[in-house]
Amino acid sequence: MDSRSSSPVESEYPEMEPHELWGEHKRPSDFVLHYVKLFGGHQGDWEPKSMDELDRCFRMVRENKDKVSVSELETMVRSARTWQLFDHFARDSLGLIPHFMELLRLYCEENWLFDRYYGLLCFQLLTSVMLAGIINNSDKREHAFKEIQKRSGGSSDIALNVAGYGGAMMLGALESYTKHRENLLSTFFVTSSLEGEYVLLPGLGGFHEKDALWLLDELWELRKPFVILCAGMSGMMPGWAVLFTAMWRHIKRNNSALLLRRLRNLLLRYALTAIEPEFKVVCNIVSVIEEQMPSTTIGYEELPPVDILDVESMICMFKLYLESEKHGRPSSDMLCFPFAMVYHNALTTIPDQAHHFLAAVIECVWETLGKADSEYALRKRMLEAFDYAVNSIMSMCSSVLVQYDRLQKSRRTASAIWTKLLRDVNMLELVGRLCSIAMVSSGEGLLVSHEKFEDLAKSIRHFMDNLKGVTQIHELRSLDDLDYTWNRVLRYIDVQLSLYPLGGSIQHRIHVCRSIWFDVGAVFKFEQATCQQHRCMNPRCPDPLADGGAQYACMRCCWVHYCSPRCQSSHWDSTFVSAHYRECMSLNAKH
Repeated sequence: MDSRSSSPVESEYPEMEPHELWGEHKRPSDFVLHYVKLFGGHQGDWEPKSMDELDRCFRMVRENKDKVSVSELETMVRSARTWQLFDHFARDSLGLIPHFMELLRLYCEENWLFDRYYGLLCFQLLTSVMLAGIINNSDKREHAFKEIQKRSGGSSDIALNVAGYGGAMMLGALESYTKHRENLLSTFFVTSSLEGEYVLLPGLGGFHEKDALWLLDELWELRKPFVILCAGMSGMMPGWAVLFTAMWRHIKRNNSALLLRRLRNLLLRYALTAIEPEFKVVCNIVSVIEEQMPSTTIGYEELPPVDILDVESMICMFKLYLESEKHGRPSSDMLCFPFAMVYHNALTTIPDQAHHFLAAVIECVWETLGKADSEYALRKRMLEAFDYAVNSIMSMCSSVLVQYDRLQKSRRTASAIWTKLLRDVNMLELVGRLCSIAMVSSGEGLLVSHEKFEDLAKSIRHFMDNLKGVTQIHELRSLDDLDYTWNRVLRYIDVQLSLYPLGGSIQHRIHVCRSIWFDVGAVFKFEQATCQQHRCMNPRCPDPLADGGAQYACMRCCWVHYCSPRCQSSHWDSTFVSAHYRECMSLNAKH
């Protein structure tokens, strides 16, 4: 019978007495901080003990599990962060995987997995042994060791680079075509059938289906604090993506939709704070699960959050990521999958915050486009913004709006949120900017590839179709400003059409952008203006409202007009703060 306290998903952590073996009972955020300081910051006694001491710990794990304390676990973690991991932990004779699993089960008879520091140490040791197993069994073992040694730069602590190399192995396999992917993963995990049972890493004792299902159950009960735990551990790259891959190998064979939905949810929670290559590993697994059982299909929907605090934690993690570049990758990657889960949860649990969450995502696009002193060359910056914006639009429409079409209450909520968003965030100008970037010639052809442009066209049209269903146009404020924006972008597109020869690839791209733009206008019931009068934007123009208006549009952007090329040149080269070159985004990338 389970003697544990109420599940952490149902209650706050109760106070429990310290245990002579398991140590103090603390919140995950508290003992993770200790772990990071000790093993990440190398504060205190973190150096490996003698081999005699390590062998003593191994004997206890194998023969006296009920006597293993935090002290023995820390001793083993210290050694597992050095080359002793490959020299000793990966010895077939020890068969450590089932022993660490049994140690975890024994501990979890009275504790939840991450109730105490003890559980984290066991979980990390299990992961470390798996990492050693897949690298040791690689046909590029010697190359792997050289790479790990080189990246470690002489440090005795090689854990980060071991996890990174193991994650890269998983990623390489997952990004291969299906048959090759299966072969590679089977090779890495030395998959075999012992007495008809599918087993991973049999030489290390074996990781069985019952192990994967038990770990999934334990992690699922802790899914709320799991987000906080992952945030604290992510900077150290714990290597958990390899353990998750092993779990997925078993769970997908179980053919249970509920189990796969739980795993998908846990992987997305991990992805909120994971760094490369672990981030891409878990997202690739999610992608495969999504192909098998799309979250937009009834019965396969994303599982609900625990409570409001759970959702707020996810939103907080996502926003922290948007505000930080410490991960060393474009923010667009984050929108592949985690965005959809977080927005789904915000929409269903705290709809009043969903608008602010969406606005934060869109704001990132503006910030990327508006970087004046970016470290990126202009061309690279534009492509980064393009990728980010397209991914955000695709996630917003395909992963969220479609599934709410069946739920009238949620449709009303989504309608209110999107109507408010269109009032406060100029989505129309965002789409216009994307079309402008799509028409840019880099000197070696079009800046945006055909494949990326196809994604843009498909996502915007899908987005507009969904907006028709959820946006109450009559509830928006005056549409005059949006109408003006729509018409000036259309005019810019028409000017571009006149500049390029018929039948060329650039003109074809411009024609498609024009078609997309009319789809956008149809949502808001905009019509092409027959005649427009524009004021010359040169502050020194003697006649800014000449007959017929300012007929010349800035050829670098479509937002300002001039009565003559002379006025445009004067305004561009002006020494005044308001000179147009200070704010104009060059579309003809030269860098």
